Amino acid sequence: MVYDRHMIPYAVIMMKLVLKDGTPLETRVLESVGHEGVLFRVPAEWDAWMGQVEETGFHFLRYAERRYETVSVRAFTLLQAPEREEPGAADGHYYRLTTGDVTFRGALTRCLADYDRYIDCKLNLEEQELFTALTGEKVAEEYPESLGAWKQAEVEGAKAGWRVDEGPHPALRATFPDERGRLLEAFHWPYGYRLPEGLELAVVLDGPAMWGQYLDMDREDFLRRYWQENALSGHPLARARVTHLYIGSQFCPLAQPDDTTLAALLEKAAADGFVPVVAFSTMPEHLADRVRERLLLLARRCTERDERMELVLNDIGEAVLLKALVENGTIPADTFVLTAGILLNRRKKDPRMALCPHGKLDRGAAALSSLDAPFYARFLKNRYGFAGFSYESVACPEQYPAGHHCLHLPLYQTNTSDCCTLAAAVTRGERGMQEKMTACPGHCADHVFYYPGAFHMMGIGNSLFGFDGRGLVDTAWLYRQLQGGIHRLVVRL
Repeated sequence: MVYDRHMIPYAVIMMKLVLKDGTPLETRVLESVGHEGVLFRVPAEWDAWMGQVEETGFHFLRYAERRYETVSVRAFTLLQAPEREEPGAADGHYYRLTTGDVTFRGALTRCLADYDRYIDCKLNLEEQELFTALTGEKVAEEYPESLGAWKQAEVEGAKAGWRVDEGPHPALRATFPDERGRLLEAFHWPYGYRLPEGLELAVVLDGPAMWGQYLDMDREDFLRRYWQENALSGHPLARARVTHLYIGSQFCPLAQPDDTTLAALLEKAAADGFVPVVAFSTMPEHLADRVRERLLLLARRCTERDERMELVLNDIGEAVLLKALVENGTIPADTFVLTAGILLNRRKKDPRMALCPHGKLDRGAAALSSLDAPFYARFLKNRYGFAGFSYESVACPEQYPAGHHCLHLPLYQTNTSDCCTLAAAVTRGERGMQEKMTACPGHCADHVFYYPGAFHMMGIGNSLFGFDGRGLVDTAWLYRQLQGGIHRLVVRL
């Protein structure tokens, strides 16, 4: 049966339009049109160029082979499609491309078959069954041989701390902070671990529980409790001076303080001697106005106090919005210092990839991040004024680009969903039954997803995180990062 597929993710089919003068225009495929074409949307100002499209290029994901199939099409029909009533539709126009190209149709058919199979497995299989169906491997109850490189002390700590309880959703466990601490305790701090002089050190307040704790406690009591709850009270980090305080989640757009709470956090951070850093997450279209108001609020605060503020942005849309507000004079230039967030520096870093077929065949590409492409770093810096970039301890280059960069450790993000998988599991008993959230239900305060111990993974809210403890124990490794261009450590736990 041939039918249209809706809401195709960007990574499944990527599309590029090439004009007669050679100018490339990258756009987003929204739907398939049977097996002979696709529907896509472009900004309204691109309409004048649609009659100049000479060639189209496509990259189709071949899931089983872990690669993309590239197809170029020169013979096609391109027509404007009817407009739709949906968020953001007024800002662009829809076009339908169809072709009789046999290579294109074959690639599209194979790609959609893979995608259909993936969706069917996600909807109908349990976690281990899904992993087996998609990878051809069986997730063992004990630690797989392919992950035997983990130190025995780490494995034993994982066995003690990352266990799965019986219950309505077996991968869901409460009392998250206690279990997280047990894993951290498996790492023994080596003699001689020292932090360099002048290094900036930050901690992260990324949810209501942390905001409340910080507002209710004085600086020293809060930090003492923070390190103790995360089994780091004996680590040199706990004796170092914390200089910066990150406020807000980089991964969940709903895990942001309201205006009153934000003002209180900023005031207390300044009084406590911290440099506050406000973190933004992604910017769904329905939250664009909220992001705009937050930027204006922070700009007014900076103007009133004659100060600059550091912002961490995780969405190019936020950078575009801020740039427009500066260019039209709504926000004064140099009001903010911009740092590119984790979600703007992507890398293949899911620890489960080691068990996938062909997982060991692409180590070179898997070790690269977006910022390893020099043009991307230049683009962020020159177009939008980013002064620095965010890295994670699991994916560090040998040499960093010029800038004021930060290194996040020991948790690193692997996957982030537009919906809240945790809310789906808690309220409906199945993580696959997700829906768009308009307000944070707060389940991440006391629930977390756990995975087989050898993966050192957990799910918090709408994201999955892995654990990489090198920066906590390996002085030589840490110094190499600092000498390469890292100016700040950001401890995210």
